[in-house]
Formats: sequence, C-alpha cells, structure tokens
Amino acid sequence: MLLGNCTTATRSISEQLDRPLTRGQRVRLRVHLLACRGCRAYASQLATLRLATRIVSGQSDVGATSTSNAAPF
Repeated sequence: MLLGNCTTATRSISEQLDRPLTRGQRVRLRVHLLACRGCRAYASQLATLRLATRIVSGQSDVGATSTSNAAPF
C-alpha cells in the first residue's frame, strides 16, 4: 500500500535522522505525510527537538537555522 501506516511513517521519520532513506521510503513517507496530520505534527515536533538540541549543545546558530530545514522530509 503506497499510503502506508503511521507506525511505518514515524519509524521512517526517525530513521532519516540516522541514515538516508531509500527513494521508495522517501516517496512513501511523503505521500503519507500529505494525508496524515498526526504524522506531520510528529515530524515537526521531532525537527523542533533536534534544532533545540543542536542550539543547546552549541552546534547551531539560532539565526542561521530554522525548524523548516532541521529535518528534510
């Protein structure tokens, strides 16, 4: 099924922080995110947490980075 489910989508969202997803995984995730508000919220929250962690650890400048580019989906 191209749309997939939330369990697979959230796993892919998390996995892409550690490694590049395959083209098929990226396509399935993008299609799922178009249809699922909950998973879009999860992806946004994870990107915000990642940015906050980088800022606190001194790895990112607040003015140079935004949550929209913290985790490309």
